[in-house]
Amino acid sequence: MDTLRLVDQRAREMDAAGGPDDGLGYVRGLPMVAVQELADRFGCAIAIVNPDLLFILGGARQSIDALCTAALEEGAARAAPMPVHVASHTRRLAGAVAPFDTALASAVMSRPALRLMTATSATLVVDPERARAGLARQLAERIDWASVIEALAERGATTILELGPGRALAEMAGLALPGVRVRAVDDFHSLTGIKAWLAAD
Repeated sequence: MDTLRLVDQRAREMDAAGGPDDGLGYVRGLPMVAVQELADRFGCAIAIVNPDLLFILGGARQSIDALCTAALEEGAARAAPMPVHVASHTRRLAGAVAPFDTALASAVMSRPALRLMTATSATLVVDPERARAGLARQLAERIDWASVIEALAERGATTILELGPGRALAEMAGLALPGVRVRAVDDFHSLTGIKAWLAAD
């Protein structure tokens, strides 16, 4: 029940901290330095770094619109606003960090039985307190999936299962790591199917 309560609390804190005109957009096909320059020019921020030069940016929706237009003019393969009304993983959600950290502190967090990796710095986490603080800070800090996938490859990962919802991360990992077995929970009809696929590794 703690998990469901915290998921609900996280959403509430993000909604409360965000502005009414916040949003996200994406740019594909420009180097990161060019995308960062666009973000600085339009008062936005890179929220998520994905493989294959795909960047998610957050900011005021009007600024995101202008940034996407400029990105296409500068040679981006694709760029467009997204149907999202919160600038997640940017400083625009800084107000949500402390309340969510307080909510996390109310739950019992044990030392992880599995090795966990942060989504912001692709480093391993074993200390529950550090994990808790990192989960809270992620609301307002950039997520770097490209580095996480690279770190998984360096550590010799042979199987990746995305918990979802959806399979966007599985698709990214599959393209970036063609030699790794990659699936998403949403690919299966039952827990039995997931267990069978994992056991076949």
